[in-house]
Amino acid sequence: MVLGKTNAVFLSCWLWLACCRYFRQGTLLHHYGEVLAIMMRLRQMCCHPFLVAKAADKIAETIG
Repeated sequence: MVLGKTNAVFLSCWLWLACCRYFRQGTLLHHYGEVLAIMMRLRQMCCHPFLVAKAADKIAETIG
């Protein structure tokens, strides 16, 4: 499955909001591993969109 533009935007916003939530709560350093994984996933989306297609499917299943 190719990650569509709409799905890519949704996934990137969802991941970024998770980082922002940790920042607002003041727990960014406590969730260092998760934040690092989010940042790496965002990088993968930019460089290799095929690598995150499975993640998009899992998120869609969780949400919908």
